Amino acid sequence: SLALAALSTIQNHRRKPMEANQNGTTNARASRSGRPRIPLADRIWSKVEKAGSCWLWTGYIQGGYGMVKESGGRRVLAHRAVYEILTGKIPEGLQLDHLCRVRHCVNPGHLEPVTQKENILRGISFSARNAAKSECPRGHSYDAANTRRDKYGKRHCRTCHHINETARRARLKAVAS
Repeated sequence: SLALAALSTIQNHRRKPMEANQNGTTNARASRSGRPRIPLADRIWSKVEKAGSCWLWTGYIQGGYGMVKESGGRRVLAHRAVYEILTGKIPEGLQLDHLCRVRHCVNPGHLEPVTQKENILRGISFSARNAAKSECPRGHSYDAANTRRDKYGKRHCRTCHHINETARRARLKAVAS
């Protein structure tokens, strides 16, 4: 399975230090500091700790997500880097959703490519909570016949609107007479 192969890769990268050639130097190109560059995969696996079914990122974390520097110095999300190493390219226009809800988990088995909308609606944000509601605050159902959307996409209950308009007309009639 993919998880076992990846775990084997993690263990192999931890066991193998960079091998020196006949001169006693490594084959890796030197960085600006003069130290040899460590390949991205080696740097990644040295910062992954298997904890239960999650593979937790132990390196730099920003906003709950693991970060790793590419060879050019640009920071990338660790879970995206691991996913691309083990599974392949992330489809254009899709994001990786953490099915386990652990932001610093890099296990590709816990990641699913989804649209941004799907990713938001699966979460716990206000948008996700409101989208999951099936009734208005007064208890009327949000179905096709009883729901209208305004120009911003916000849902409005037709039954509540009718009740409010009837009450408004009654107040206006009472003031006018």
